[in-house]
Formats: sequence, structure tokens, C-alpha cells
Amino acid sequence: PSSLIFPTHIFFLSQSIELCQTSTHSRLFYIITRSTPLGLIWSEVKQLWDVGLQDYVHDMWNVIDFITNSLYVATVALRVVSYFQVSID
Repeated sequence: PSSLIFPTHIFFLSQSIELCQTSTHSRLFYIITRSTPLGLIWSEVKQLWDVGLQDYVHDMWNVIDFITNSLYVATVALRVVSYFQVSID
């Protein structure tokens, strides 16, 4: 299933983090895995626009997708904050 592709990519990315700094192929893989949530978020926004808020919320899969996307955004925000805190010190 396609829902397992992204977590699998993230797992392999976390296992080969040293390769991301040396290999062009690994950098491409890193960029793809980091940009995948943007496509997922865009898909949900488009679906929300098409069906309307009331119908969107009544489907529990959409609520789960919203929570998942919110966690992606929170993760990126925390990484940015931690990067700036470390760079200040």
C-alpha cells in the first residue's frame, strides 16, 4: 500500500544519515522524503476544497489525515526552532 511508502523512506533515511552528506543519490532521496508531506498536505487541502468542510470532517479518514499532516508540520517547525537554537549557541 502507498501509505507504507513514506514511513519506509523515513526509516531508511534515518539508517543512512551519513550517506546524505556524501552521495548525490542519497541527497536526492533526502529531498524526496522531505518534500513528500507537502504533496500529502496539498492533496488534503484540495479534497477539503472540493467536498467542503462539513463532508470532509464526517469522513474519519480525513480527520486522521489532518492529524498526520499536522504532526508533519509540527515536526518541521520543531526542527527549525532547534536548528536556530543550536546555531545561536
